[in-house]
Parts: sequence; structure tokens; C-alpha cells
Amino acid sequence: MKILKKATCPNLSGNGTISYEIGIEKDKSLWIRLIKSSGGGFHWTKPVPMAAIKEQLQKAMQPFTSYALHGPFTGKSVNTASFLAAVLRAEELIRPDTEKRLAFVCDDLEAAEKKLRSRLKKPRKSAIKKVAAAQ
Repeated sequence: MKILKKATCPNLSGNGTISYEIGIEKDKSLWIRLIKSSGGGFHWTKPVPMAAIKEQLQKAMQPFTSYALHGPFTGKSVNTASFLAAVLRAEELIRPDTEKRLAFVCDDLEAAEKKLRSRLKKPRKSAIKKVAAAQ
């Protein structure tokens, strides 16, 4: 497994942050791993395959709440689904519903994942600055 991105995003309530990683396997499949929450709270810390996330989102009725992502974590932690939803929102794989509070929609998951993959392939600005400064 290779880590492509480490980032922090706001949690769903907006009063804390979630730290996470996005990585890739040798077979080019993506995964997301939740690292920590600034507000504490237990959560699943193993990598979650994007295929499992997509499966849960495809089963979900539109609009859906973060509970729709709970499937792979049943019996693990109640926080994981909402922390994962915060990451998916930050990475633009889902977006808030305009009518239903605390609900999300996902118009085209394949297109959203393709967009995510293209953003992950671009070099970070900080890496470009370091290379330029070294020359």
C-alpha cells in the first residue's frame, strides 16, 4: 500500500477535525484510513477500501445520512461512519443535500472517484516549491 495523501478536514458538526490518509494498492484500488479526530472518539483505524465505500453508497437511498456508511463497521464504532462521511464530503465524493439537514447526495460516484484520482496524481505545491528552491 502506498499513501497518496495525508490531510485534515472539518468533522460533520464543524467543531473539530478529522485527520485521514488516502492510499492506493498495487492493483490501483484506493482506500481511505481515518487517523484521528480532534474531539476524540473511537473509530476504525484500518484502511477502508473504496470498493466497500462505493458499495454502501450504491445501496443508500438518496439523500442519505452518514449512517448509510455504517455497514462495514457494524459492531466496531459508531463514530466511524460520520468521520468517513466528513472525509468523503471534503474529497467531494459526496455533497450536502440542499433540502434535508444532515443528509448527503452522490450524483455520480464513478465520476467523483475519477476526479479524486486525477487530483491525487498532481504534485503538491509544497513539493514543487522545494524542488525549485533546491535548484
